[in-house]
Amino acid sequence: DNRQTDTIIFLRDLQIKTGRLKENIPFPFEADFNLTLDNHGQKSSLPRSGDITMQGNATLFLQERHLRLEDLRLDATIKGKSLPKRGLKFGLATNSDIQLPQQKITIKDFSLTHENITLQGNGTYENFTDPQVTMTLKVPECSPQAILQQRKDTQPLVRNKNAFALLSANLRIKGSRDLIEVTDLTMKVDETTVTG
Repeated sequence: DNRQTDTIIFLRDLQIKTGRLKENIPFPFEADFNLTLDNHGQKSSLPRSGDITMQGNATLFLQERHLRLEDLRLDATIKGKSLPKRGLKFGLATNSDIQLPQQKITIKDFSLTHENITLQGNGTYENFTDPQVTMTLKVPECSPQAILQQRKDTQPLVRNKNAFALLSANLRIKGSRDLIEVTDLTMKVDETTVTG
């Protein structure tokens, strides 16, 4: 119950299945659950709920308070008033290290996919009380126009139907709550390249 934002987060229909739990030895796991935001009837453009399925291998290092997740695969369907009725489907594949004493999460080789758009990268999230984020991100070549056509969106992105046929990007992000710095940016849209 987040009283600051007057939001309650519900975790529903949770099912977890694991292999034999042993310290320092990887074990397989599967989980299914629903996350729902309740804004006490207030209107919000934020997604309202998500059905999430995840599976992978976990290793517990209890003495070090350290969790390693390998071959993690997460599939989610996000629903909300501003989203299509069927919701938006996302897939995430990654390997991660969660070190509680150091307050550090290392995300390795993640791949976030929605339809034919993929976001790839690596990064760290440190200091849980005053978060510091460092990430290297890449958007491999994709077509935003093709996604809109698949959705049969009635509003064209631009008048020229051949525009936004190609998009790709590379960038580095470093930041905190107060400041986000984007460096090493290279973005290509159709025949236009932007660097900065």
